[in-house]
Amino acid sequence: MPAVLELVVIADDLTGAADTSVRFCPFLERVWLFPMGIPEGAGKPLKSTGWAVHTDSRPLPPQEAFLRTRYMASRILPMAPAMIYKKVDSCMRGNVGIEVQALLEVLGSPCAFIAPAHPEMGRTTLRGLHLLHGTPVSLTEMGRDPLSPVRSSKLQELVAGPCGFPADHLELKWVEGPLEAMEAQIRKLMAKGVRQVSFDALEMSHLERIAQAGMEMGALLVGSAGLATALARVRFGARAVSTKALPVLARARHLVVVGSKSKRAKAQVQVLARRAGVRRIQVPCQETGGVRGWEPFLKEEQGCLLLTPEVGHGSHPDPRAITGALARVAKEIVMKWAPHTLFLTGGETAQATLETLGVRRIRLMGEPQGGVVLGKAHGGPAAGLLILTKAGAFGDDEVMLKTLGSLSRPCK
Repeated sequence: MPAVLELVVIADDLTGAADTSVRFCPFLERVWLFPMGIPEGAGKPLKSTGWAVHTDSRPLPPQEAFLRTRYMASRILPMAPAMIYKKVDSCMRGNVGIEVQALLEVLGSPCAFIAPAHPEMGRTTLRGLHLLHGTPVSLTEMGRDPLSPVRSSKLQELVAGPCGFPADHLELKWVEGPLEAMEAQIRKLMAKGVRQVSFDALEMSHLERIAQAGMEMGALLVGSAGLATALARVRFGARAVSTKALPVLARARHLVVVGSKSKRAKAQVQVLARRAGVRRIQVPCQETGGVRGWEPFLKEEQGCLLLTPEVGHGSHPDPRAITGALARVAKEIVMKWAPHTLFLTGGETAQATLETLGVRRIRLMGEPQGGVVLGKAHGGPAAGLLILTKAGAFGDDEVMLKTLGSLSRPCK
């Protein structure tokens, strides 16, 4: 396989970069996640490789998100990747339209195809409405997100937003019809000046058709891990490289850090916390380090420490204060207890913790469970640590328990 940068995934948060780029692991020699941006001096890869980067721009004002995305694109363009994929939130949180505009301006792509649907995780689009488990997304907890609430469920409105480029939407009849007819309709829209086209999608076959059309028309593909999975199938087909089995650890020590306020994440915490061998530590948001309650674990050869924020009833602490406190305590535990795995739930939590630990590069290995990404830290004081990441709202109530169980059996 020739040495080439096959793919770069640009996301707006860390967990999104991870759960999307991991879809390409079976087809590439290496997939690297850069939690803190592309290192200075990074050159072309030695083997067929994928990169995943993120702009940490989901909660930012639109203009700042635009500038960050444009800068990231300008860093990547000289690397001449074979393809660039723009990852967006499957529930359309963040600055989707303005970030797509930044990429179109830098990359010169004729058009962007936008399909955030992720049917496997209950995210679908029908008649232009984006749905979470069948409910318009703005009417779910995503409409009350503390950092980036979704104000509308109409995909075209979410795409256009503050963006200066005209947008339009193709409903299911075009996606399910002949591919040539869908592409002809898109060309008509482009002739009218449209540069962002969003799509209905209810199942993986719909996403595969969108990916196929995007490749044939040279479009910038924009979506969640759902469209990325479709792209991997269409682009690489059966061309898989040899992959190693995920590790199974004997007498493992796990550190789980959950900062997400999602109802789904809270339910997952409750399931995990009830298991024998799991000790839950609630961290005050003003904590600067040194929270007590976990010292008995220092001599234990196995077990599971679960860090969650301590939030008083009716209080509304700054989300960044919460993630910062969790990150500081997590670093102290990593340095003193030396866990085998570090499981981070929530994009902001993952970002803050990896920055505090100084992790600059993670080689992705696979998915122990759907939406949960496993990789190994390279370089720095946390080198060799197995890193697990998951978006807060992903997975069923037992996903964290199942994930740890697939790597070892410490929490029986």
